[in-house]
Amino acid sequence: MTTEDGTPLALQPIRAKLLAALLTAGGHGMPVGELLEAVWGEEAGPDHEATLKSTLSVLRRHLGRDRLPLGGRDGYRITLLDGDRFDLEDFRTLADEGSLLFEKGDHEQAADLLRRAISLWGAPVLADLPEESSWMRSIRHELIEERRAAQVLLFCSMLELGEHRPLVRELRRAVADDPLSEDLHVLLMKALWRSGHRIQALQHYEALAERLRADTGADPSYQLRALREEILDDQDGDARQRGRAVWAAPAQLPPDVIDFTGRTEQVRELVAFLTPAAEDSGVRIAGVSGLGGVGKSALAVHVAHRLRHLFPDGQLFIQWEGMSERPREPGDVLADVLASLGVPAASLPAAVGDRTSLLRTLLAERRVLVVLDDVSGANHVHPLLPGTPGCAVIVTSRAHLTGVPGMRRIRLHPLDGGDALSLLGEIIGSERVEAEPGAAAEVVRACDGLPLAVRIAGSRLSAHPNWGLAYFTEQLAEHALKALDAGGGIAVSASIGESYTSLSEATRRAFRVLALAGPGDFPAWLPAMLLGVADADELLDELTVRSLVAPSGSDGQGRPRYRQHDLICAYAAARLVEHVGERDSGVWRLLLGWLELVGHADSYMPPPPWYPPPSPLESSVHSPARVRALIDVDPDGWFSSEIGNMLELVRLACEERRYQSAAGIGLRLESWLYRHRRYRDAEDMWRQIMRAAEEGGDPRWASEARLRMASLVGRQPGGPERALPLLNECVSVFAELVDRPRLARAYGLRSWCARAFAGTQDGDGRDYWLTAALGDARHGLEAARYGQDRYAEIGCLRAAARAAAERGDVESAAEWARDAVKRAGELAAETGQTTYEAWALTGLVDVLMAAGGYGQALDACRRAAGLVAGFGAVTRIAAVAEREGDALAGLGRDGEAAVKYAEAAALCEGDGEPSRLLVRCRAKLAAAAHAGLG
Repeated sequence: MTTEDGTPLALQPIRAKLLAALLTAGGHGMPVGELLEAVWGEEAGPDHEATLKSTLSVLRRHLGRDRLPLGGRDGYRITLLDGDRFDLEDFRTLADEGSLLFEKGDHEQAADLLRRAISLWGAPVLADLPEESSWMRSIRHELIEERRAAQVLLFCSMLELGEHRPLVRELRRAVADDPLSEDLHVLLMKALWRSGHRIQALQHYEALAERLRADTGADPSYQLRALREEILDDQDGDARQRGRAVWAAPAQLPPDVIDFTGRTEQVRELVAFLTPAAEDSGVRIAGVSGLGGVGKSALAVHVAHRLRHLFPDGQLFIQWEGMSERPREPGDVLADVLASLGVPAASLPAAVGDRTSLLRTLLAERRVLVVLDDVSGANHVHPLLPGTPGCAVIVTSRAHLTGVPGMRRIRLHPLDGGDALSLLGEIIGSERVEAEPGAAAEVVRACDGLPLAVRIAGSRLSAHPNWGLAYFTEQLAEHALKALDAGGGIAVSASIGESYTSLSEATRRAFRVLALAGPGDFPAWLPAMLLGVADADELLDELTVRSLVAPSGSDGQGRPRYRQHDLICAYAAARLVEHVGERDSGVWRLLLGWLELVGHADSYMPPPPWYPPPSPLESSVHSPARVRALIDVDPDGWFSSEIGNMLELVRLACEERRYQSAAGIGLRLESWLYRHRRYRDAEDMWRQIMRAAEEGGDPRWASEARLRMASLVGRQPGGPERALPLLNECVSVFAELVDRPRLARAYGLRSWCARAFAGTQDGDGRDYWLTAALGDARHGLEAARYGQDRYAEIGCLRAAARAAAERGDVESAAEWARDAVKRAGELAAETGQTTYEAWALTGLVDVLMAAGGYGQALDACRRAAGLVAGFGAVTRIAAVAEREGDALAGLGRDGEAAVKYAEAAALCEGDGEPSRLLVRCRAKLAAAAHAGLG
């Protein structure tokens, strides 16, 4: 029911039932008792009369008293006014006019009117009409008989018009709904016969006769038997001649989606390529490949509809079900195609090659567009290819097809964010997207750009208009595959599952374990390491060809990278959980292999201050030798390519409660993260390890992670104050554990933060924190020497020197700073590790500069510059150059100082980050240049 402007009128179920009953009862109306029974069934009683009257009163307010006059015990009725439209009356008018035209022999106009009449019926038929009373059941029966009569008359018109093939499809559906209708069976046999399917018509008769005898004990009627005899007497139905003489252009394309979104470039390319040209000497073939749910079929159908006018002899749409557990056989597919073109089963060649030849004979000299949907390989394409120019073929496949000469190949990728948002808006309404833009973006991100996923998300949101988009994103975050299941087999997981089940067992295993690779891209060698095999290139190639793994560009060394889309990765992870032993061994190989590789790469990195370098690993049995060779060539570039995977691996190890493995990898990542100022990543990494160690009841590793996290926090603005509580806890735990090397580092770092915090205080507050800083440095120095940890000793000497310098004790500061340089030099001589010597020298420079010893500071700077030049760490080189400029400026050599500041600024600019160091150097450069001019 709608208002005058066509707006649907929402009614509660009771009101809808009551209205439907009164409308179908007609002008005579219905007694009160029948109305009660129609609405409430056997439960109807006197108690419901009051509800009936109140419901009628509500309807009367909607309809007006003229349409729903007051009634009484004799009943109620609805009166239609001028201008009112009732679809049942419209149906009867159209059906009556169609019947008159049929009797006059105007079958085309009759069919048009009868189609319009039938289209007024919904599905399921009479869904809103109550069935609770005998009165309404009688009315329902009469209405269905009216519809059946109009439908039979429509089928007769189509038969007269020669629309045999589409009629076969409609009659099969009608017979399924009404299997005992003799009229429908007669029409179906005639449609089959006149379509050239003489044998099928006779087979239908035999099946019907057998069913009638089993169900009723009676034989088919005289009309059916006579028709059978007539068909038996027809012996002139040669398949090839009938197919040539009675060609009815096939129109098998599914409907185009009205909200087709994006793919503008692909549509343009396909339309241009598939448009026939007079000079064509072959068949134009286009292949569209991509993962399940990416929209291959939708694109193919959309393009096919755009091209229909260029192929007047018809369009064939052939579903191969290539990714199902039981793909169709070429012979069976050819049989169905030939049957749809009018070839009787009795005339069908037995051999696949002969069926292909017959198909090409039928298509010769014709212009037909063929769409082959969901093929699994070239063997599905070749048997269906037309043999002469003028035809065109569109192939869709999850596999990137090879072996089809001349095919134009398009690999379809997920929609970009804008197109995916547009599609979601088309489905749920742009106003909902505009109301929650952030949540809408999160929905399409979770859908990974897959049109199938976006459509399922849209259908679920449309079914639940009370759901906010933010609420739905919570479901997606918790279990995306479950949230993207529309029921009835329409689900993202079902689509992925079809591809998964079609793989060999070895490839399925590779697919599963790749879920451990994480959400980012991964290198080509990773599957072999995960599987514990020497080479997995063929498995990776099969997964890529079948669109279960996607190419993802190349790394800085020109090596290919791949990724599993998020939803595919989630599906793979769900399958991996079903194989516990496989998952455990995969995680173990992953952790050990990456640990070996990151340890090898870290051996090339200068370690950060405060901490000793991690112990070298003794074995390399789980990591590929070819990868270690790549690291030898460019360790920094290798780190840059794989850092995302390694940070994700730390997260995985923490989730798996393997925090010691996570810490082992973290220790070997820290040098590179420090070198490239990835302090936030390093802090997040150590926070995860700290929490995992705490959950595991391991205070030593929890405090080690907390200590390293504190050193990163302390580098941030306002960080020293925030780092001090963390360091207090570290000192407490390491003292209790009597772990003197770690205790020394905790004291040294706390001294460093206390001195930095003192710089924000005045008067007594500043004195208090400087005293505390010097005390911590001394305690740390004592613990480091007792624990024989030279790395911690150097750090504590440097911290003591800075604290003493801030207090104005220049002599003590210089003594401690020189002692740090001496101990670091001894360490460098023994181990070759010059990082700590350069670090100690910069500390000495700071102390000497504070004391006005600019000449000695300049000498120390130049020694440090020689060391850091070999590290390749731009920030360290720039920091030393800045200090050298400061020393030169202190000596009054402003021109030389300006050169050093310019050098430092250029290094910072080249590193691509406007850091505080860059800002300082620019300011000092301007000041030095101004002083030089003066």
